[in-house]
Parts: sequence; structure tokens; C-alpha cells
Amino acid sequence: MNDISKHLKETMNVQKSGSMSFQGVRPRIICQDGESVSIQAGRFAYSAPREDGLSNYSAVEAGFPSVAPPDSWLEYAEDVEELTTTVYAWVPVEIAQEFIDAHDGIKEK
Repeated sequence: MNDISKHLKETMNVQKSGSMSFQGVRPRIICQDGESVSIQAGRFAYSAPREDGLSNYSAVEAGFPSVAPPDSWLEYAEDVEELTTTVYAWVPVEIAQEFIDAHDGIKEK
């Protein structure tokens, strides 16, 4: 299991409000070297599939990385001029994992 899939599984947070349920926002990923990124997936995120309560996604929403991500992310950026203050939509998990790998993996709690 790659770091992102493990993170999505461990931080799954489906909340209920009356008869409705939704995936809560997952915490930022903090890497071993201190860099970070938000990785989200669920019904209201730019992910595939767009379903709540899963840990196995083929694409995720990445956002607001603390440093510029790999060039392979550019085609997914909402704003290619502001690489650390934008959202990256439907990023394949393998490509999102490049950021994590480049920063020595996810820091254990």
C-alpha cells in the first residue's frame, strides 16, 4: 500500500448530519522533511471515484503544497502561476505519490 492510500484509509472521516453523510476534511500530509500537502478524496473533492468512505482512489485532489510540486502535476493545476496556493484536480495517485516520495515519505505521528 502506498503512503497516500494508507493516509486515506487511516484518516477516513465520514460524518453524519441527520439522514445525510459526508466525508470530513482529512488532515494535511506532513512529510519526513517537513514539507506538506493537502490530499483529499470523496464526494465533494476532485477525486475518482467521487464517493465518500473509501480508501482506494485512482485520483485525488491535492492542494496547497508547501513547495512547488513535480512538473507532472502542472496539467492538473487550477492556477499554474501560483503553484503553492492552488488546487490540483483529479491527480492520479501515482503522480501525487511523487511529491510524498520526493520528501522522504509521510512523517509518522
